[in-house]
Amino acid sequence: IATLLRVIMKHTDPDWDQGRLSDNIDSILSVSLSRQEFDEVVQDDAAAKALDELDICREDHAYLSNILDPDNSEVVSVTEIVQGIESLRGEPRRSDI
Repeated sequence: IATLLRVIMKHTDPDWDQGRLSDNIDSILSVSLSRQEFDEVVQDDAAAKALDELDICREDHAYLSNILDPDNSEVVSVTEIVQGIESLRGEPRRSDI
C-alpha cells in the first residue's frame, strides 16, 4: 500500500517529498482525488504493479475508482482507497458474493 500511496502523493503534488510516509501522515490523510484522477493514478506502472502485488485483480483496476467511491461523491479519499483495497484483496469468498 505504501507504493500506491507514494504514487498518489506524487500525482497530487509533484513536489511532494518522498520521505517516510509516517512523517507525512496528516498530509496523506487529507488527500482526496476525483475518480478521473484516481483512474490516472491506476494507469501508472508503479501503481498497477503495487495493486497486482496487493492481489487486486488486473481486470478490476479500470473499475477501482467506482468501487472505492461507495457514497458516489465522485471523489475518493485516501481512507476510502485503503479501506476498499483491504476488502478487495485476494480471491472472492462465498460471503463476498
